[in-house]
Amino acid sequence: MKLDNIDQKIIKFLQHDGRMPFKTISKEIGVSETTVRNRVQILKDKNVFQIVAVCHPIKLGFPVSGLIKIQVNPYYYEDVVKELKQIKEIWYIAVTTGAHDLDIEFNVRSLQEMEDLIFKKIYSIKGVVKADSSVVMNYLKRSYEWSVED
Repeated sequence: MKLDNIDQKIIKFLQHDGRMPFKTISKEIGVSETTVRNRVQILKDKNVFQIVAVCHPIKLGFPVSGLIKIQVNPYYYEDVVKELKQIKEIWYIAVTTGAHDLDIEFNVRSLQEMEDLIFKKIYSIKGVVKADSSVVMNYLKRSYEWSVED
């Protein structure tokens, strides 16, 4: 989907504050509030973005965050992905190139929960060949604001 200048500006404001009033955005970019409201609805309907609360896991009681790179037997790929999507500790799954097929990110309350996630949940899935994990020690950059401008 090609975004015009108005769409790009609306997205930039919402990336900074997803609850910014449409009236404020309309004044900033010089269009009517109705235009902003309609554009946002169209962009949401076309899955260009979603407006959600982004939580900080540590403040919610999940001090252990990490990444797991998973190698999958290609024959079981779809089944593995389906099962991984059901695991509540996993919030992100991406198909990747390279030595691993999937990258996942997770949040748990303790190292014991991390161990259970890896050995009782992930390795119990038929088709998982290998799972290399690492713990996030500190986020040096964690931002959802990036340029949509040409």
